[in-house]
Amino acid sequence: MSPAADMLPTSEVTVHAGDELPSVSEADLEQLRERVLRQWNRTQPYPRDECIHEQFEAQAARSPEATALEHEGKRLSYRELNERANRLARRLRALGVGPDERVAVCLPRGVPLVVSLLGVLKAGGAFVPIDPSYPRERVRYLLEDVSPKVLLTEAELSEMEQDEAWLSESAADLDRASTGVTPEHLAYIIYTSGSTGRPKGVMIEHRALSSQITALQGHYGLGPSDRALQFVAASFDVSLEEIFGALLSGATLVLRTDAWIASPQDFCGLCAAHGITVANLPTLFWQQLVEAEEASLPECVRLVIIGGEAVSASALERWWQRAGHRPVLCNAYGPTETTINVTIADCRPMRQRARSVARCRTWRCTCSGGRGSWLPPEWWVRSTSGARRWRAGTGSGRS
Repeated sequence: MSPAADMLPTSEVTVHAGDELPSVSEADLEQLRERVLRQWNRTQPYPRDECIHEQFEAQAARSPEATALEHEGKRLSYRELNERANRLARRLRALGVGPDERVAVCLPRGVPLVVSLLGVLKAGGAFVPIDPSYPRERVRYLLEDVSPKVLLTEAELSEMEQDEAWLSESAADLDRASTGVTPEHLAYIIYTSGSTGRPKGVMIEHRALSSQITALQGHYGLGPSDRALQFVAASFDVSLEEIFGALLSGATLVLRTDAWIASPQDFCGLCAAHGITVANLPTLFWQQLVEAEEASLPECVRLVIIGGEAVSASALERWWQRAGHRPVLCNAYGPTETTINVTIADCRPMRQRARSVARCRTWRCTCSGGRGSWLPPEWWVRSTSGARRWRAGTGSGRS
């Protein structure tokens, strides 16, 4: 590669104070032009004109009787899930929910949670997941900050579903003309942990989530034969990768209970019992599996995705040294503001190199502050999956 092409590597850029750009030949410029305009912009097509719930509806029409959800011995087909979400959507519309209106969803992991997320989207609103196990003070702050049009809780949903009017609601899909929702409207708001200050609500549109899910479907090869585990709480954006990655692919989403995390042996046994093929795990939990020599993932698990924390070299080394079945391992990273993931590393022995998710470009930039000093390296990200903005009490910031 020519020196000019080296000026713009795909992964790392180093800039020194006072540097002058070298002279560049016409041939070098043409090589740079090819790289910037074509190589860096090879992206997968995604349904730009469809909202997330519309893509789910299309999947439900293709495989209405396939199992969409499993939880604690209960099963729901794609048709049943779609109809329940449609009834909820009509009730939410009657309560004033429409495009960009927020609906707080304070529910534990379970079928009602997934029904609620879809119902809010179908009504045109944006869901705001709030973990019911949060301290009361945090829940109060989030509700005050987001000012939801409706708050969905277990008691609220139970009351709705016992109402005779609920059963008389139409189970047909709502059309876009009636809701007014477009891919440019909000799909959800997820609040950051607040570890560096007050929690901030990250506002994500349908088109950003659609872009991300399409990219992950391609990278992970998700399809109707998969049985994907729903592991993390809905207040973390990875849960949306689990939920919509499965439901937009025709797969079965298996929602775990606390029994799954009682021990590494219990987890592996339940994966086998439920025929799990794809598991998206927090790095720290995956490391517990790695360290438990008596626990072995079953043959049915073809893919394990880890993320949320940095993975240690020693844990990876132990993973490759383990006997028995080892699924494909991917290490995913991304801030909430870029809609779940920006890089995915396909892990291999002695090698782990992260690649940008489709429609994302990342650079690691190191800058010299002059006089021999160096500034901390930064990651720069360009993506079509970026958040609209932050929502945080006294102000907001563009992402």
